[in-house]
Amino acid sequence: KAPYSKAKAPSSRCSWLPPSARGPLALATVLAILSFIVWTLPAPTLLGKLDLLRQSWRLNKVLDDAAELRSKIKAADLEKANLEQALVSEKARSDSLSERFSASNGTTESSKTELSNQQDMAEGLRSSNQQLQGELDAERTARLQILHQLQQLKRTELEELKEVGQLDRAISPVTLVPPKP
Repeated sequence: KAPYSKAKAPSSRCSWLPPSARGPLALATVLAILSFIVWTLPAPTLLGKLDLLRQSWRLNKVLDDAAELRSKIKAADLEKANLEQALVSEKARSDSLSERFSASNGTTESSKTELSNQQDMAEGLRSSNQQLQGELDAERTARLQILHQLQQLKRTELEELKEVGQLDRAISPVTLVPPKP
């Protein structure tokens, strides 16, 4: 008789692990990896490590806010340029209407009203331009404050990491063991 004549072929799945144990094993693996990540953070206590995780989440938000502020500043600059162009064209129109008004010596009431409207519109554009300039300055100031906060946070974290490294070297000095022959 051939020894392998009625032997079953091995299945393609893992036969050493029952299907009901795969889910808990995967969950345990994920938890072990997360625990290892938290354990490797440079802080002496568990609360310190959790605080470092919280700070890293907040740091990402600050960086996202900086990008959003940059886009707002670009939009405000574009709007300012458009309003300045509109102001120049309205000023030229106002000047031409003013010249026609003085040249005609006997203008009608409608041209006086139109000139007044154009001047009011030009004044409104000037005030709108000043308001947008103020908003742009406020956005720049806010962005500068965020950048200063980010730099301060970076300096603080670097100092803390240096202290942790010094404490780690002080706690566990390296000893060299001579090799055995």
